[in-house]
Amino acid sequence: CDSVCGKCPNFNGIRCDSEERVLGFDRMVMEFTGISDKQRLTYQQLQRKIEDGIFAPNRFGQVCGDCAWGEICHKNSTKASY
Repeated sequence: CDSVCGKCPNFNGIRCDSEERVLGFDRMVMEFTGISDKQRLTYQQLQRKIEDGIFAPNRFGQVCGDCAWGEICHKNSTKASY
């Protein structure tokens, strides 16, 4: 868990109560963006990969459709589309 997780209601102080679900989101993001495990990217590089691999081909609903935070991401994308 990281500093973002600390604000999530599913973080119990030690780990995420929805860990398997979150890992599923992570796997799809990695698959559609070509990001590999432990790869280091700048925020701009990450944003570009997400825009090109998820938002532009209209995969947002497939990847993040049932995520509680999905609407926040959707609002912050320039190419967002369900």
